[in-house]
Amino acid sequence: PHHPFDPPRPWADMYDPDRLSLLPGWTENLIHGDTGHGFFPQKELTEGSLRRVLALYYASISQIDHHVGRMVEMLKARGLYGDTLIVYTSDHGDYMGYHHRILKGHRMLEPLIRVPLIIKFPAGHPAGGTDARLVNNIDVAPTLLSAAGLRCPDTMHGIDLTDQGACADYVLAETSNEYMVRSKTRKLLLHRTAGESMFFDLERDPLELENLFGREDRSEEILVLREQLVGWPLFDDRVANHLDKNAPKCKAQNVADGDTGLYAHFKSFMTKTANNPIETTLDRASHG
Repeated sequence: PHHPFDPPRPWADMYDPDRLSLLPGWTENLIHGDTGHGFFPQKELTEGSLRRVLALYYASISQIDHHVGRMVEMLKARGLYGDTLIVYTSDHGDYMGYHHRILKGHRMLEPLIRVPLIIKFPAGHPAGGTDARLVNNIDVAPTLLSAAGLRCPDTMHGIDLTDQGACADYVLAETSNEYMVRSKTRKLLLHRTAGESMFFDLERDPLELENLFGREDRSEEILVLREQLVGWPLFDDRVANHLDKNAPKCKAQNVADGDTGLYAHFKSFMTKTANNPIETTLDRASHG
């Protein structure tokens, strides 16, 4: 599901906003020094607008489920389901009211970093179980290779989830401004800006309402998580995304000429009409 949250009928009419419950983590105001900047003016979020967003968000999920079901039924009808591996996942979650926010961005809080991962293996693999191990997105590719009977190259750092003995004690993630280190019960958000780092005890505080960073009695726990970053690039040594400037390009109207960058081209494409309001929105947004 993705904004602008406008699924077609009949899904758009499936959920009554007034009958929905707000999700855990909703707060009446922004917290942790959050100024509310992002894709949407978060300070303007109200319970009423959030309920409308939730209704359309759930509608989009139902629409997706319906069409995934169509694909599964087609595989079964053609006798291919037993030989097919299916991965159902996402690149990020959405706040949906958590800490008075919607959409994504800002910090790597739980609703954003915890995404669905459902794997249906071909026949012969155990089915119907759940797995309590910590899993990162980089574990998906080695798992697919293993299921296909292929050797995982040494350059891949994820674990093969078909190996029940393989287990990570921590998952790590990064944005342009911070690193995340998360165990099953603790989470560190080490930020580039002094004073903005956060540490949460997820056993006592699963909704991340109390920032414990800087607390003397938590210094040893924070140090353990911080040490997991050894070997990762430091903040002043970013790893650039690879771009092969000599790679062949598709011949299409929406493909930019030259090294103009994706955002520059997208903004130009969307603002060809004078006074298009999306220009202001894009200027204010967090790009990434």
